[in-house]
Amino acid sequence: MNPRTRGWLLVALQSGCIAGLLWPSGELLWKLPAPARFWFQAVSWLALMLLVVAGLGLGRSLTAHPSPVARGELVTSGMYRYVRHPIYSCLLVAAIAIALGDPTLIHLLSATALVGLLDYKSRFEIGRAHV
Repeated sequence: MNPRTRGWLLVALQSGCIAGLLWPSGELLWKLPAPARFWFQAVSWLALMLLVVAGLGLGRSLTAHPSPVARGELVTSGMYRYVRHPIYSCLLVAAIAIALGDPTLIHLLSATALVGLLDYKSRFEIGRAHV
């Protein structure tokens, strides 16, 4: 499979994982006290807000595809000064907080799959992923 097609496949799989995290709550695998659910929700919202900030920081270089855009520039300011993939980091924090705060099977599986997928996608971006 050529890299462009593989990149779009990764985007589609990532979208599927995110859809799983947004799936309406079902039967909880364990009960959580209300304060714990509140804090997990607060962490997920904070992570999503920071994700938007990180996306805005990329400007015209923002793309869901793991290959850099032709007109893009390497961003080394803002969150990118400290973290190589702040969008992925924020997405992972939000996913884990959603899965732990609303522990359904679909949420836990989606968060787990997203961890592996974003690890692979980040390595794909720098050319170290092998199939």
